[in-house]
Amino acid sequence: MRDQMIRLRRAGLAAGCFLLLTAGSASAATTIGQNGAGGAGTGAGTFIQTATGPGVPSYVVPAGGGVITSWSFLAGSSANEQDKLKLVRTTATPNQFFVVGEGALETMTPNALNTFPVRIPVRAGDLLGLFTADGKNSTVSTLTTGNTNAFASTDPPANTTFTGAPESSNHEAYNISARVEADGDNDGWGDETQDKCFGTTGSVQGCPQADLSITKAASPTVVLRGSEVTYTLTAKNNGPDPAPGVIVTDALGSGATLVSATDSSGSCVAGATVSCNVGTLASGATATVTLVVKMTSVGFKADTATVGSLVLLAAAHNASGAGDTNSANNSASAITAVLGVSNASQSHKRWREPRRPKPVTFSKRRPAVGTTFKFRLAGATTVRFDFTQRVPGRRVHGRCVASTNANSHKRKCTRTVIRGSFSLAGHDGLNAIRFQGRVSRSKKLKPGKYTLVITANTPGLGSTATRLTFTIVR
Repeated sequence: MRDQMIRLRRAGLAAGCFLLLTAGSASAATTIGQNGAGGAGTGAGTFIQTATGPGVPSYVVPAGGGVITSWSFLAGSSANEQDKLKLVRTTATPNQFFVVGEGALETMTPNALNTFPVRIPVRAGDLLGLFTADGKNSTVSTLTTGNTNAFASTDPPANTTFTGAPESSNHEAYNISARVEADGDNDGWGDETQDKCFGTTGSVQGCPQADLSITKAASPTVVLRGSEVTYTLTAKNNGPDPAPGVIVTDALGSGATLVSATDSSGSCVAGATVSCNVGTLASGATATVTLVVKMTSVGFKADTATVGSLVLLAAAHNASGAGDTNSANNSASAITAVLGVSNASQSHKRWREPRRPKPVTFSKRRPAVGTTFKFRLAGATTVRFDFTQRVPGRRVHGRCVASTNANSHKRKCTRTVIRGSFSLAGHDGLNAIRFQGRVSRSKKLKPGKYTLVITANTPGLGSTATRLTFTIVR
């Protein structure tokens, strides 16, 4: 997990999408309503404080709204008092209310201020009320002109509408208070005590929970060295929450050079590791990254892509159950067979030909004279060796041909001629050929500068070649 965090952090900074999550905001909470010793109300039912007089705390959710994160009730000496928090919203009809949310029916501890956690999103102007099963201690001794309320004998559930009867004559205030916390990112979690990922949204204490996955496909899967391969990377968010700050990375490794990178929903930064900033993936959504890569060496190339999110990593740290819930599907690989010849080298670029050069042989010993050509094959195949030189010529009818007395007046040019050739059976992996200047039993190369073209033929696909230069001195 730590290595993954480091890799994603580097990729995120490169793509310009690093996001630091903090738990909570600086907004102060507000307490509405009041608690105090008092007497029984009208009886069992739902009580709504519709207004308060001078000097009496407000029961109205203040501007900005937020989330009710807890509520309190001061119980008397009676055992088994039962009360329930109610949050309502007025409608266009007088004394009609819509129930925004409610707490559970709680049994009170006698002679104590009872406080219970809840999570009810509210908006400015919503009213605080309560349902009491017995009417005990439902009011406080604040009888102030201007206090008004409404009463209904029922217990209407959340998301329903009910009509209450006005009770303005007794000027009561109800024994209930609630803590209202701001909800700056509008995710339904109080910023001070509930939201563990302030600045983003999610279902686990305000933190996102998602399952990111990735698949990878290569086309074609068998190519010649020097050919291009297209990798298709598909990132998906299996939900349940949106996944912010999604990054897809691909470390191409040796023998592969990036030609282009395209992101269906963001942008990519090329480098030793390709990093694509996908952005936010909604639940069930996918994003496709297409990489075109040129294969520069032979062998079986395993290429791995990964998907992740710094936001999800931080969420997993902040809240249990948040973040990426399944890391097993965060990477995918594709294997491509690259055929042909590559990685050629030689032990000497300048060497002296012996008096009696030996025919070409396979050898891994360093020769006293001559040179050793080394190259790599992706499989057993026939390899052709052409020893070429650049020589002067004359241009005739658009072609560079050998110089003769007849064309001596033509424009000079330089042409490539083959001074000797032979073929051998090569094997998979590293091949080493000791060469002392003889291309056949009857022919050896003269002193001079040469270019060796090593060509491997792959049945059904074609051929690839690589070049080495050397000089034979007198």
